[in-house]
Amino acid sequence: LRPPPPQDLPLCDLSYAPLLSRLGVETAVLCVLGLLAHERKVVLISACPRAVHRCCELLRSLLFPFELCAPYVPRLTRPFASCLEFPGAFLCGIHDDGRTDGPAASVRRDVPEGAVLVDLDAGAASAPDGDGDALRQCWASVPRAERGALCE
Repeated sequence: LRPPPPQDLPLCDLSYAPLLSRLGVETAVLCVLGLLAHERKVVLISACPRAVHRCCELLRSLLFPFELCAPYVPRLTRPFASCLEFPGAFLCGIHDDGRTDGPAASVRRDVPEGAVLVDLDAGAASAPDGDGDALRQCWASVPRAERGALCE
């Protein structure tokens, strides 16, 4: 993460309502403060392609005044699936087209090591490799008083 130039403001002409209605405040805060700010691998998946792209943009904008310095692919397609093999942090969005051989199905079967899957349709974040402790640690890294204020 790096601070933006002093004159830049976060220009995001999107409503945050779709993000918060899909994820809820607690999961959105976990994604931004616990995962993206700590430079973790985050994969957003939804059956709605517009929601994937929009939620990726909104999560990224919530990092302000910082910028995401990791690879950012708001709509990952099969030719670029190798992005998921990146050893460092990334933010990727994948449209779940419902096919058993589609990109979303293959990511669910073979989750990138250390990645957290955020299911926008279910409104949940999970660490399928059994790394649930990492999610709890990320949430716990936000001070208790601020967690409460953010989720009110």
